[in-house]
Amino acid sequence: MESTAGLIKLKKGYKDDLQEWKTTLEVRQDEVIETLRREGVELECWFYIEVKGDPYLLWFIRVESMKKAQEIFADSELEIDIFHKDKMSKIRDSGIEADLVLSLSAVLGTYGINLIAILRRRSQNHDCCPLWNLDIPTIGK
Repeated sequence: MESTAGLIKLKKGYKDDLQEWKTTLEVRQDEVIETLRREGVELECWFYIEVKGDPYLLWFIRVESMKKAQEIFADSELEIDIFHKDKMSKIRDSGIEADLVLSLSAVLGTYGINLIAILRRRSQNHDCCPLWNLDIPTIGK
């Protein structure tokens, strides 16, 4: 699994389109889940924040392959994906993708604790690769 996050600075006058985007995705949740499964997304979160008075969306995604998910989304002709692309183009002023510094996950059961840390940028398109990956087995398993 890969994890990544980023910030999207919102354009002036974004509020109505942002509310319509949020409401539509909530109402059409079955379609959203279908597209997330097609893309290999385990978790996608969106947060609204303000930095020095400027509005942003902070997004986080955990996915099997970010590259694969982006390709599937870009080629998608599903109505919900077309809607998402349209709304993001209307509200997005600019954006940045974050470099993952540390990712911790405690998985219950036989999988143990996975520690993936200190990632570096591989290329200008923000692909990341792990410098090290440590899998610590669950005690007593």
